[in-house]
Formats: sequence, structure tokens, C-alpha cells
Amino acid sequence: MKSPLISLAAALTAALATHAASISYVITDIGTFEPYSVDNTGQSFSGTGFVGLYETARNGADQFVHLFGVEQNDYSRTALQVDISALAGATITSAYLSFDLIDGGAGPQDVTLTSFTADGTLEWLWTPPDVLGTLVRSVVDSPNSLDVTSLLQERVSNGANWFGLHLQGSTEYMWTYTSAGEDGNPDSANVRLNVEFANVPEATPGSVLGLAGITIGGLALLRRRRN
Repeated sequence: MKSPLISLAAALTAALATHAASISYVITDIGTFEPYSVDNTGQSFSGTGFVGLYETARNGADQFVHLFGVEQNDYSRTALQVDISALAGATITSAYLSFDLIDGGAGPQDVTLTSFTADGTLEWLWTPPDVLGTLVRSVVDSPNSLDVTSLLQERVSNGANWFGLHLQGSTEYMWTYTSAGEDGNPDSANVRLNVEFANVPEATPGSVLGLAGITIGGLALLRRRRN
């Protein structure tokens, strides 16, 4: 016969159990400019998404561009942001940034991912505005899935509502067009942030006292039975 103490412990454990969950964020090109690229880098864009970037030295002007680009270390780069407010208080068990590179070289090449402070407004960021953490991952001209768990956990642990990432290539011309004029669309790169996480329910004073009362009452009952 199962001990009452064991049953009480099981009930307490179940009441405070960790709840696992997952979420996949869809990250599309949120640039509202036309046509394929524009020199007006004073614009900004709101919400979850990404923008492609060109820089003067290689392209003649600083520009926003409709592509998900990691072309060499100085031809195109990408900045993105994700609304992670739903992850408040969570423990991130895994986070992978996935995307398709379907144009350019075969690779592989190293890509530097830099976490930066984001606030929901994405501007022209040839370099990140600050550096909260950096990872280097290898990519090829096919679907890629890069582990960014440590970068996301740092943002969640610090109570951030937005997760910003800046991507910079190294040696290869690799990109995906996201402009209709280039036979693409805002989701051509299939960019996703796939997150698995655990939430520990916050114990309220009432719930703690109630569980304590149940436990104390159970112990008293057990002692009376033994006597």
C-alpha cells in the first residue's frame, strides 16, 4: 500500500511541475520599400521580421535591400528582430534559427550571429548597435538550422521583450531574394526561430500555504493512525 507521505509528495510535485512547450516564430522580410533596394536608410520597420542590408564600399551606397543575405563579410548582411514577450519567465531548452539560402555559392562558410538590444523598431544596422553575445556557425546553400539557445536565453533571463540578431557572412556569396521582382516573396528564405522551453508556474502565497496545510494535515493524520 502506498504511503500517505509518498502520495502527498507526489501531489506537491505535480502542483509545482514544469510545463514544457514549443513555439515557432515566422520571420519574414518586413521592408516596406520599393523597388528591390533603396538608398533611404533613415527608414525603420516595426514588428517581427528581417531586412537585408548593403553598404557603400561594395554597392555604391548604404541601402536596404529585399534579400536574406550573408554575402562575404562586406557585401550583404541581415538584421532581424523577434517579439519574445511570450517567453517571459521561461527556461529555454533549445532555440534554432532556420533559413534557406538558395542563391549564390554552395558554401560552406562561417556566419557570425550577434545578439543586440532590440525594441521592436528595426533600423539600418550594418553593424549591431551593441553586442550582447556572439556565435559563429557554418552554413551551406540549402536549409540551415543554427543553434542560438545561449543568445536567446540571455535575452529571456534579462526580461527582454525583443530578440535582435545580426548576421554577417565571411567568404561566400550566399543569399535568398525576397522581392517579387526577383522571383521571390517576403517568406522565400523560410526564416524561423524554433524554440522549446519550460515554464515553472509562479507559486502564489495562497497556493504555497494551501500545499503546506495539506502536507501538515497529512502528517498529523499519519501520526494519529500510527498511535
